[in-house]
Formats: sequence, structure tokens, C-alpha cells
Amino acid sequence: MSLEEEYLDGPERLELHLQRAEEYEEAGDLKNALSECDKAIRIDPCFADAYNLRGTILEGMGLERSAVREYKRAIRYDPEFTEAIENLSALEAELQFLVDHELVTIAKFSYPE
Repeated sequence: MSLEEEYLDGPERLELHLQRAEEYEEAGDLKNALSECDKAIRIDPCFADAYNLRGTILEGMGLERSAVREYKRAIRYDPEFTEAIENLSALEAELQFLVDHELVTIAKFSYPE
């Protein structure tokens, strides 16, 4: 624990880790961004903001299925978390589009005109 963290109470430490995670994400350091989210989750395993941010980071890493799982966790801990709901909805729609597009492509190659 850093000296900065030592004097912070639980909610302030949560926000510090979330802020650091966002800064790492913006800088493109996704590994450390995930690590900061994990630190926040260790302090509060029901911290929906950290799960939502993990989803965003994982989505940026191309790990869409894992991102879906994290968005769902965020929503489970905060059912009215609009950002997480929108993130999940958009990602699921994108994944469905990709599946549909892949099936159309397969059909075209299977049955040439």
C-alpha cells in the first residue's frame, strides 16, 4: 500500500484505484488499468464501477466475451447502472452483428450465385 493510500478510508481508496485505472487506460497501459480495478474489487467486491471499467478495458483488448461477463457483474451489483447497461447492450449487439455477418458470409461461399 502506498503512503498516499495509507491515510485514505475505504471509499476514498476505491476512488483512488478507479481514478488510477482510468488514467492507465487512457495512457494505453491496459495491464495496469486492470490491476487497479482488481485492487478496488479486493477492497469492495460489489464495486460496480470497477467491473464496468474492467469490461471497457477488456473490450479494448479484444476480449469481448470477458467484457460481457464484467458488464453483467456491474449490473448485478447495481441494476440501475445506466453506463454498464448501455455498454453491455452495445457490445451484445455488436457480437450478434458479427455472428449474423459471419453466417451470411458462410452462406454466400456455400451457395455461390
